[in-house]
Amino acid sequence: MRTENLPEKLVPEDRVAFESLLSKLALYERRFKDKWGAETTIRTIRIADVPKIVKMGYEMWEEQPWNKGITQAGIRNNNLKASLQAEGPIALIAEQYRKPLGMIWGYDLSNHGRACPYPKNLKKVLAKLSGYLSSGSYRHVIYIRELAVEPGSRRKGIAGELLDSFVELAKQEGADDLMLDTNVDNIPAIKLYVEKKHYVPAIDPRSGRELRGTTADGDITRFLHLKLK
Repeated sequence: MRTENLPEKLVPEDRVAFESLLSKLALYERRFKDKWGAETTIRTIRIADVPKIVKMGYEMWEEQPWNKGITQAGIRNNNLKASLQAEGPIALIAEQYRKPLGMIWGYDLSNHGRACPYPKNLKKVLAKLSGYLSSGSYRHVIYIRELAVEPGSRRKGIAGELLDSFVELAKQEGADDLMLDTNVDNIPAIKLYVEKKHYVPAIDPRSGRELRGTTADGDITRFLHLKLK
């Protein structure tokens, strides 16, 4: 898919909408060196990042159903905006020399029904998982909606650093648990979550089976969670 026509700046109405949404985010910034020694910054997403993030998303997920065209509408309707509209959003970008390399965002699971652009099947699983984690009492669960690193910047530790920063902010927000889902065949991601970051599969207490969902394009996903408290 070609991205030459993706707008480099937001039109005024979209800029106002995103500025309002981004104003809810806690300010965050830290620096680290990737596995190749390159200075990398992880920080809160800013208004100027939005077109760059959407362009990077189109380039990485050009087959996704929501990826309908390289237009202002693409900026207006992407899942970053949907996540920012939820309660308690967290949204971070990783960059080197002002070039975005990766991104992560998520939100309070209690508001998943409005913010999650998934079909009913997956929304039901999210609701079931929320109840499972609550175990009869309220637990503050934050859902990681998106984590991605551009292909040329993978295997450098950036995804793990984004996850660590997300955990840091989630703890500041008082979260009890983090939850995410990933395709069952995404072996590198599963190894990162389970082996390095200690996420565990979410098990349905009624059936004793691992909770799974189906994405808009029919892929089967695994649900993993991490207890923070």
